[in-house]
Amino acid sequence: MMRGPTVNLALVLSFVYGTLGSSCPASSPLSFYVEKLHNATEEIITDMQAIVLQSGAIANITSNQEGPPNVTTLYTALTATLNVTPTDNGLDEFSDAFDVITDAYFKACYGPEEEKPSQSDAQSILSDFVSLLENRSDITRMRQLFGELSCLQNFTRTSTSSHVSKRGATNLSFCAKAPDVKQLYRCLDINKQLDCIFNMNNPKDCNNEQFTNYNRKHCLAFVVDTTGSMGEEIGHVKTVIQHFIQSEENRVTLCYILVPFNDFHYNTEANFARNLEYSRIYDASYLSRDSGSPSFSMTDTNITVRGVNDLLTDVSSLNAHGGGDCPEYGMIAILEAIDLIDGINKSDVQNKGKHNIIVLTDASAKDDLLYQSVIYAANDKDKPDVTVHFFYSGDGCSDGYGHYEDIKNATGGYSVKQINAENFTQFTNFITGSYNSESSKRKRRNTPDSCQYFQVSHFVHQFSCLIETSSSSITITKPDSSSHNISFAVYEDTNPQPGNWRACVPSGTLKLSFTSSVSLELDVNFLKESEYGVLLPTKQQLPYACDTHTFTISSPQMSNISLAHPLYLEIIDNLNNVLQYAQLSECGGFLSGSITLPSGSVQYQLRGHDIGGILFTHVVPDSFVTFDTPSIQAQLKGKSTIVLNPGGTSIARIAISNIKSGPKSLQASVSIIIHSQVNVSVDTTLFTLEPMQQEKELQITFVTSETLTVGQTLAWSVVILDTCSNEPLMINFTAIMKPSIPFNVTGISKSMILFEWSPPVNPTLGNITHYVLTLDYTNGTIATVNVSGDINQYQVNELSPYQQVYASIVAYSDNGETAEIAPIAVLTDQAEPGPVSQLATESISETSVLISWSVPQEQNGIILFYEVSIMGLYNETHNSSVYEIKIDDLNPYTSYTAVVSAATSAGKGQPITLEFYSLEGKPGPVSQLVTESISETSVLISWSLPQEQNGIILFYEVSIMGLYNETHNSSICNIKIAELNPYTRYTAVVSAATSAGKGQLITLEFYSLEGIPTKSPSLTNYTILTPTSFIIEWDPPPIRHRRGFIQHYTIQTEHNQRIYIYNSSKNSFNITGLPEFSDINVSISVSTFAGQGPFSEVSVIHIVTGVASAPHNFTAIATSSRSALLKWEHPKSPNGKILHYQLYYKQYQAMYQILKITTKNQTYHIQNLDESKDYYFIMNAINYAGKGENSTEIRVSLRMYHGSPLPATNQNALAIALPVTFTCLVILGLIALVAVIIVLRAKIRGTNIQRDEENYKESEDEERKEKRNGLFEEELELEEISKNHEESEDIIKNGKLEFFVEEKVELEETSESYEKNEDEEKKVDQKGLFEEELELEEMSENKKKSEDEGSNEKLEVSVEEKVEFEETLENHDKSEDEEKERKQKGFVEEKVEMYEEISMQKLHNATEEIITGIQAIVLQSGAIANITSNQEGPPNVTTLYTALTAALNVTPTENRLDEFSDAFDVITDAYFKACYGPEEEKPSQSDAQSILTDFISLLENRSDITRMRQLFGELSCLQNFNHTSTSSHVSKREAIYTDLASCARTDNVNELYECLDANKQLDCIFNVNNPKDCNNGFTNKKRHCLAFVVDTTGSMGEETSHARTVIQHFIQSEENILTLCYVLVPFNDFGYDTEAYFTKKAELKEKSPIVLNPGGTSLVYIAISNIKSGPKSLEASVSVVIQSEVSVDMDDTLFTIEPMRQETEIQVSFIVPETLAVDQILPWSLLIVDECSNKSLMLNFTAIVKPSITFNVTSTSKSMILFEWSPPVNPRLGNIAHYVLTLDYTNGIIATVNVSGDINQYQVNELLPYQQVYASIVAHSDNGETTEIAPIAVLTDQAEPGPVSRLAVESISETSVLISWLLPQEQNGIILFYEVSVMGLYNETRNSSVHEIEIDDLNPYTSYTAVVSAATSAGKGQPITLEFYSLEGKPGPVSQLVTESISETSVLISWSLPQEQNGIILFYEVSVMGLYNETHNSSVYGINVHNLNPYTRYTAVVSAATSAGKGLPTMLEFYSLEGGKS
Repeated sequence: MMRGPTVNLALVLSFVYGTLGSSCPASSPLSFYVEKLHNATEEIITDMQAIVLQSGAIANITSNQEGPPNVTTLYTALTATLNVTPTDNGLDEFSDAFDVITDAYFKACYGPEEEKPSQSDAQSILSDFVSLLENRSDITRMRQLFGELSCLQNFTRTSTSSHVSKRGATNLSFCAKAPDVKQLYRCLDINKQLDCIFNMNNPKDCNNEQFTNYNRKHCLAFVVDTTGSMGEEIGHVKTVIQHFIQSEENRVTLCYILVPFNDFHYNTEANFARNLEYSRIYDASYLSRDSGSPSFSMTDTNITVRGVNDLLTDVSSLNAHGGGDCPEYGMIAILEAIDLIDGINKSDVQNKGKHNIIVLTDASAKDDLLYQSVIYAANDKDKPDVTVHFFYSGDGCSDGYGHYEDIKNATGGYSVKQINAENFTQFTNFITGSYNSESSKRKRRNTPDSCQYFQVSHFVHQFSCLIETSSSSITITKPDSSSHNISFAVYEDTNPQPGNWRACVPSGTLKLSFTSSVSLELDVNFLKESEYGVLLPTKQQLPYACDTHTFTISSPQMSNISLAHPLYLEIIDNLNNVLQYAQLSECGGFLSGSITLPSGSVQYQLRGHDIGGILFTHVVPDSFVTFDTPSIQAQLKGKSTIVLNPGGTSIARIAISNIKSGPKSLQASVSIIIHSQVNVSVDTTLFTLEPMQQEKELQITFVTSETLTVGQTLAWSVVILDTCSNEPLMINFTAIMKPSIPFNVTGISKSMILFEWSPPVNPTLGNITHYVLTLDYTNGTIATVNVSGDINQYQVNELSPYQQVYASIVAYSDNGETAEIAPIAVLTDQAEPGPVSQLATESISETSVLISWSVPQEQNGIILFYEVSIMGLYNETHNSSVYEIKIDDLNPYTSYTAVVSAATSAGKGQPITLEFYSLEGKPGPVSQLVTESISETSVLISWSLPQEQNGIILFYEVSIMGLYNETHNSSICNIKIAELNPYTRYTAVVSAATSAGKGQLITLEFYSLEGIPTKSPSLTNYTILTPTSFIIEWDPPPIRHRRGFIQHYTIQTEHNQRIYIYNSSKNSFNITGLPEFSDINVSISVSTFAGQGPFSEVSVIHIVTGVASAPHNFTAIATSSRSALLKWEHPKSPNGKILHYQLYYKQYQAMYQILKITTKNQTYHIQNLDESKDYYFIMNAINYAGKGENSTEIRVSLRMYHGSPLPATNQNALAIALPVTFTCLVILGLIALVAVIIVLRAKIRGTNIQRDEENYKESEDEERKEKRNGLFEEELELEEISKNHEESEDIIKNGKLEFFVEEKVELEETSESYEKNEDEEKKVDQKGLFEEELELEEMSENKKKSEDEGSNEKLEVSVEEKVEFEETLENHDKSEDEEKERKQKGFVEEKVEMYEEISMQKLHNATEEIITGIQAIVLQSGAIANITSNQEGPPNVTTLYTALTAALNVTPTENRLDEFSDAFDVITDAYFKACYGPEEEKPSQSDAQSILTDFISLLENRSDITRMRQLFGELSCLQNFNHTSTSSHVSKREAIYTDLASCARTDNVNELYECLDANKQLDCIFNVNNPKDCNNGFTNKKRHCLAFVVDTTGSMGEETSHARTVIQHFIQSEENILTLCYVLVPFNDFGYDTEAYFTKKAELKEKSPIVLNPGGTSLVYIAISNIKSGPKSLEASVSVVIQSEVSVDMDDTLFTIEPMRQETEIQVSFIVPETLAVDQILPWSLLIVDECSNKSLMLNFTAIVKPSITFNVTSTSKSMILFEWSPPVNPRLGNIAHYVLTLDYTNGIIATVNVSGDINQYQVNELLPYQQVYASIVAHSDNGETTEIAPIAVLTDQAEPGPVSRLAVESISETSVLISWLLPQEQNGIILFYEVSVMGLYNETRNSSVHEIEIDDLNPYTSYTAVVSAATSAGKGQPITLEFYSLEGKPGPVSQLVTESISETSVLISWSLPQEQNGIILFYEVSVMGLYNETHNSSVYGINVHNLNPYTRYTAVVSAATSAGKGLPTMLEFYSLEGGKS
């Protein structure tokens, strides 16, 4: 989380970064800043410590400190002063407080002058400080003021009468009169306020309850299906809600929402909401109306905010009912929950809250058509951050769960099945766990796989993950490879191991979503840069957005960060998009960087690697900051209503400014909106604004149409878009049409303008009385001139050349009417400019110079160019259009004259000159470089001057490149180089140098003279050729040691004490003629011309050609019942020198034993065999090639020997006697020799013993050497004896002498005996060594005795055994040292274990004591006492818990036992410290009453439960509280248990317990029953809301029951503590299916911000819709506003919007220049104006510039697209790990494809013809960076279309028909036309570009066939036909009309069918016109007409009739017959 605006200073950072060093340059601004901070830190510590140290005793605390005082020494002094025990944790808390003080001191003393406090402010600061300290209202601010006072030192200039003394400083307010900081400190000390100021003892002493409340800002909604099938699920909901309300999450929850929904069959959209049972919102920190007021209100005051008790009641009443069919009305319920959250009148809820909606249902939505509205409402950036989750029961309806999954994906939610109370609780805890996590709902989940891997960094102290899988078993594997299985898909760990985790399922796949809570505090301090570039601390809380600032950061968790990897500070928006970032570097103990600050509400994010090398990206919790944005102001220069003239041009001027002090500069663009008949242009549309009201004036030109009428008022607007705030500013003005005055400029000069005009012609005007001419000179002067009405000109004089004047004129008439024109701009003529100013030259190099100047003070016109002449070696003239010019091709170090003049159209101005010298240049190469060898180690290098010196030669640099590179400087043209290696190649590099630098190098290679080699060749191989010859091979010495050319090699061999020398020119040599199978010593040397080098070390070559054959004539004979004599001869083929023999012997069926025989004689007497046994013997010989061939096995039976001596002749007797005699003599000599050696060594040891103990180690080394020397002497003696033995062989004829020493086995046994006596040998080492000698001597004597007894054993001393014995002694010495070290270490460990045991024993005793004491108090009756009577051993926590539950009538549970144990641990710990802690920390009896009072106070207020329990533990240790009389003894009899305060008067812990029991406080103290009993509003941290949107339709009966149970449980759970409010929205289907009116909307169909690529084109799609049900269609126009550098193109700017969410998609193309910087944020806006409301809708978006990936479509077909790309080039990116290709198929399907980083193409198949695919690609690198491109649109190729659909014919008349159709379902491309053929009377074919065609000239009532087919560019598609009849027409006239008289009164009229019937004749109409007109209808062709008058003329009129009407009549006159007589 953020720890405020301050930064941890150097005093803390020195601990963190002390070992890092400084990586910033010594002269950098940041290094100066760090130095100042270091000084300030030392100053305040020194001053404060001087104040603190009041006595010499305390001063001694720091007397031993080295260096200046630091934080630790100050803390030590303060703890001593305040009688506080120093601790590490206390030091940390003190450091945090002191950081704030030091930071304020630093800013007050070293900050910007305008921010420093002055002495006049001191009294005010002091008063504020004391006030804050008294009220504890803002501790951080109080410490900041203390730091400022520490800087000021003195507060007043009054007398010292206010000197602080203990007598006068009776209260804290008196401290406000202190005259200086020392007196203030004394006053604060007397009033015991230093604890609070420095955070020394109890941090709570400085906290006010109102500042410890949790910031509740989140809501949790439950939307519950209450239909009949949801019964069980609703029960789970009840449980979860009850649990959640009592949980930790409830502390940060602001509200709950409950929305039960059902299906009440309201199926019209307008009535959907009637399917909701209700929708209610609940304040999580508010119980009910009886307990106060809610903590928030609703914007809709008609909505009631209920309390938690109301929620529990509502949840309890949920039940499953109704429904009947599967889909229910869930969408409207979710919308209702979102609307409730959106309606909360609290900014934190809207801007920072994370709101979760949990939908419980078993069916899809019947109102599924609303799903887009749900997504829009949840993701609307102007609405709260809402995430929708789904908990399903069953498999849904026939369509599954409809669009619920789309809502989940769009909002970043989760969906889980398996509804039961436990799972639902885990799921709810998981999603609400994100309140304090860094997760974002927009965070991508990983793709499904059987295993998912995730990393947990060292910052994560808790995480949860949701695992979506169909598998019933999930295995979680931790970094330490431990694993366990879980059954439900939510896993959480409250203390996770850092490292790599894995989740796997045995079958199927899983998706993993991860949220974590991190411990990451970050202090970010932005520094202020002065005008001189100095960095200063600033009091300004946050700098302005869009500026680039240097900052420093620190963090208490910095030890968890690895600084071996790059570390970045990132600024992110609420969607986790990185807006800006900075790489951090270390400087002087600080981590610092530079960053451009974005606008809006943002958070900090840290990205890097932790100490385990794990890459992390963590959002800093609660680090929301808002960087202030600019405030743009625009003002119209002149009248507020501008004047426009029909057919004229008008000018307006706008002054635009940024009225804030930042950012430093601001890019902005402007556009004008006005009536379409007025054309507008602006002199510049892109400009830069400076801060603090520096105006930028823009000129706007209006060209007005003549058609506009005079008097008409036009609205016009200025839209200003700045690149920082991302929000356009629209300012509205008006213009009025006025009759024009012909106003012209007829004369202009350099100093004059002549205006002329004509009287206006306007019928409304009378006579012109006068004119008013207004002249704006644009220099602050505005003049008005009154001119008579009969004058028509005015001349303005005394103007400057090229001065701009704005002139306007108003004509006044005598009837009061006026005419005027808008100002016109006029310029005087130009003149020659004055001389340029500030002419200067800046040398760039020796051949180029930059000449610069400023504009002439008298420009006198537009400067067309500047003429620059360079006078010197070559005269040159150049023209420049800017204020500088670079001149090249100069000669180095040469004098030139620059001549500069400005030029306007009037000519060149006065020139100005400046002389200058070109810089010195680098010299050319030296010439004639040569070397001359002086010796093999030195050389003389010489050269001549360069031909091109180009300046003064300062020195020559000479480098010698070779074995060691050396560089020398010389002021002359030669130098002697010594200490070279002989015969080594070197390169001499020589260059000359002037002040411009070193010139061109010239090189020369040379060799030093040869020398004598320093190393010898190395022998690499040898090959034995024969027993007398071999070949050796070697490598020459390394080149650098040869020191010349090798002339030859010298080989030296030695054998038989003779040396032989050979020479060879090659690397090998064949040596022959050697003794057979001998050992040869060989060494080699090498020679050069200078001499021969050293010989190599001697190598011994053993000539051996193979293993030896078996010993010859191997025999054995028994010499006694336990010995045998073995004899043999040398192998016939020894093949090398025989080293020794190996004897194998065994008894029958036993294993062979091996004996090594080193005798030089071929006999061996083996003894000590088992008596009278049979033995088997085998022997082989050993040479350098290894073990030889075995002899044949020999069997010897010892049973045959019966004690008689061996048969012997005289020779045998002599052979036995002589060896025995000689053996005795030799042994006696050996014993004498050993005795001498022992005496000598004893003397040496005696001398060593007398040495001082300090030289003990040295004596040990000498003794080891003496041992080796002694052994070597013994070897020499033994060799001498051996030689004497060989000489005696001539005397002793056949006898052979052998000397035998104990075998190696005996030596090993001796070594073991040493190990057994190690302790004694340590005490007297010399004695031990002497005993070894005695043992050796004793062994020798034993041997002698055995020889006297008649044994003929042989003695031989083995050199190898001596060496082994020497190694045994050395090992013995080593073991002694190791044993010493081990014992010393063991002693220390034993001490540590002893102290630990003592401490643990004390803790054990303390625990037993307090358990026994409390249990004795608790057990008031024998019945309860019996509970523990069967317990074995002393009472423990479990027995105490059992007793307490019995006493309090509480059911014991394992969970409650855990909660009791946690509380009792606190009490026991405090008891232990109070009874067994250091004396100075133990509470005394005098403290008892104070402790008791504090304990009762905390218990009453429930303000610090942990501290309350600690005090109870201390009281339990004290036992008795006072020594007063017992009159105040508490007893129930005295009835003073009526309130808790009476417990403060108890005398001892027994009485206290009784009082607490009577007041029912034990639940709280011991946490036995309900933890909520110990919580109140002061510990709440509620800031979240929980909404329940519940489907209450009939099928949700069981689920609704679950929901009811879960919600009830949640309200009673720990989570309820963090919950601010609940929202409940039950929904159903009540039959309302018409949607209420909403508003129109426009939605970006891409992620925001959109991605732009420099030099590329990016496409964006905007979906625009009218979501109301009317009007039927709406015309609208759209425009886009963005930075002018970006060109915008739209496919259509005028379009039609259909009602009811029928979207119109607009494509916008952004063409981006290459000049835009990567990571730049660009605001852009969409302006929509519809013709109905005449109101514009402006939507603001952002775009981010990202480096591009070259991404192309290389091939397409009707069903395939092939994409190819190239790796991006971006220095921030590392290696590309993979690409993510996103494919939007525009049919609702969006696919993502992961492509390996080494692949650059991907083919998409199985597409439809002419299918549009939007494709984008993101490159992911191994360092976590990404780059991407905006989506591109790709179409597959067109194909022939399918048949048209819904072909229909609509008759228009009997001769025409309208044929219509709809688009083919398979269009397969752009339909170019439709071919329509009409087959019938006349076959006609026509083409149509629309979906209908009218066919004329048809015959009525005729059969036709319509044939229609669509056509694309690929050809015509399948035709479709439809037969139809044309309509009936009116028939033609009947034919053959005749009459036939029947009588004088009747007639028969008849006729035939019409020739043109034109339909079915329905009837004939017959009229008889005569005396009486009669009309008759007939269905046949004749009719009888009666009642005629005789002989009367009639007219018969007959017409046929069809359904189309009557046809033309046919008439016939006739007479009726004559009648009879009258």
